[in-house]
Amino acid sequence: MASLNTLVPKKRAYVKARVAGATQHQAALKAGYSAKTARCGIHSAIETDDVKAVLQSIIQSAIPAQKLASVLAAGLDATTTQLCSHEGKFTDERTLPDYARRLSYAQVAAEYAGYVAHDQPVTNQVVVLSGAGRAELEQVSPVGPAAAEHKAIDVSASVEAALAGPSKPS
Repeated sequence: MASLNTLVPKKRAYVKARVAGATQHQAALKAGYSAKTARCGIHSAIETDDVKAVLQSIIQSAIPAQKLASVLAAGLDATTTQLCSHEGKFTDERTLPDYARRLSYAQVAAEYAGYVAHDQPVTNQVVVLSGAGRAELEQVSPVGPAAAEHKAIDVSASVEAALAGPSKPS
């Protein structure tokens, strides 16, 4: 188990401020880091592996894994209540699934459960239809459009067949 006492004084002060509820930026400033380091160097200079290990140890001792799992499971069923009024009078109330919140909980749960492979880029295939019966298969990745692969596919025969409808038996 990582110990707070093993950290240098600035990192120790940073961890204490984070545990007290400060943001990363606020904690860095409170710990005595420069404004530039607090703004740009959080991940490289401050939240190093030793600091992350201490923060992880503190969180694990304060929040049992079962409680965290229970909160995540409840978040997967998040709902929102929509209130309706007409001419200033309350008329109706609906409880609906809160899909955005559910997605957030699902992403956190999937990461904690190890279902997310961080070393593999997430890619999606998108078919972009263009004129003259051509389509491009585009690999979209999180690094942006500059890294996208394009493969041109001649689909003119398929498009013409689909537009003509079912063929009649001879």
